Amino acid sequence: MRRAWLVWAAVSVVVSVGTPPAGADDLSGGQALAVNVAGRQRMLTQKAAKEMLLLALSVDVEGTRTKLRETRDLFERSHERLRDGDAGLGGLPRAGPPLVMELTRVGILWKDEYRPLIDASLAGSKVDPAVVRRKSAELLTQVEAMVLIFEAVARKEAPSVAARSVNLAGRQRMLSQKMSKEFLLIALKDDVEAQRKLLRESRATFARALQGLRAGDAELGLGACVDARVLTALAEEERVWKLLDTWFAKAEFMTAFPPADLASLAELSEKLLAAADVATTAFQGWRPAQ
Repeated sequence: MRRAWLVWAAVSVVVSVGTPPAGADDLSGGQALAVNVAGRQRMLTQKAAKEMLLLALSVDVEGTRTKLRETRDLFERSHERLRDGDAGLGGLPRAGPPLVMELTRVGILWKDEYRPLIDASLAGSKVDPAVVRRKSAELLTQVEAMVLIFEAVARKEAPSVAARSVNLAGRQRMLSQKMSKEFLLIALKDDVEAQRKLLRESRATFARALQGLRAGDAELGLGACVDARVLTALAEEERVWKLLDTWFAKAEFMTAFPPADLASLAELSEKLLAAADVATTAFQGWRPAQ
């Protein structure tokens, strides 16, 4: 039981979220932060894949290596805190064996299969795009299972659509990186038609969630949001999304991918990630109408 408590205690120190808006309920504390941080791990699996592919394409090599190291290290620090906890914190809900099991599975997959791939890329090896594609998808699936457990516990402890909103707002961060990965796989001529199909699906998923986070979507479990801070963040996310989506749309017919174009896409990908992160943090402090 102590280990289960520590798993939840850990999440309240992983990221700094700023000051929540007035009226935030208890989901603006440990539970919502747990969903946010666990969800950020999702994004980091895809960001690392994107950065390995950028290195394979020789795009901004030194800058990309620096970002990949930061991505790797952030994933590991976050996982260690989610797994081991921090005894100096308390007041968070009890988890249980399923969450501990998922954290263990994620840790094994990361250590045995994904971290070595990242390290090889950092050492100068141009990793096989097909391997990056497969391993990033496998790790994402495992991390998603972990995130859903965090969300379920949060919703049980504080029944509200806020936990769902934090989860899906955070998923936008992952999708921003996953779409970029799919675009780069097309540029590398890896499984092109399948990646075009996945990119179309990812774009549709992102667009629907963005609309649902703002106006509500019963099928997604989202209520309409009227919080000014959240809506401002979503408006900026939509602005950057429209710019990046013009690049993604080109993947249907592009056959040449100049390095300058890939560098522009990578820059916009980072901007969309930042905007989605701001929106996720804003949702942490939102108190939905009951």
